[in-house]
Amino acid sequence: MNPRERLDELEDQLDRLTADNEEVAIVVEGVRDERALRALGLQGPILLVNAGKDLLTLSEVIAADHRRVILLVDWDRTGGRLARRLQEVLEVHGVVCDVQHRRVLSSLVRREVQCIEDLPGFVERLRERVGVPPRAR
Repeated sequence: MNPRERLDELEDQLDRLTADNEEVAIVVEGVRDERALRALGLQGPILLVNAGKDLLTLSEVIAADHRRVILLVDWDRTGGRLARRLQEVLEVHGVVCDVQHRRVLSSLVRREVQCIEDLPGFVERLRERVGVPPRAR
């Protein structure tokens, strides 16, 4: 896939994530991940894993308000373990976990980006590379 096609697919995926986030909360690891998603234009609810609660307590808090969430943790090895653990504890409480956005974004950024917080910079570098002006989000 050439850089332009990659950018188009990445922005399409971010548009789908933004639309889904209008109705479904996104679960991220920390505040820098939340800031990155906000910089990409997401305006819906974003919940933080690293908010001082253990995973079991966090899952109970999430389950009290949400029946479905989007898990969007980093796609490194640690993030993969965290995603699996979060999915396990949330599903015990009846919360459906969408991991599709994480999978697709991971495949689009490949090894160049492993952290959610680095996503806005990657998108901008890719836009510069293909000669596309910054996108208003």
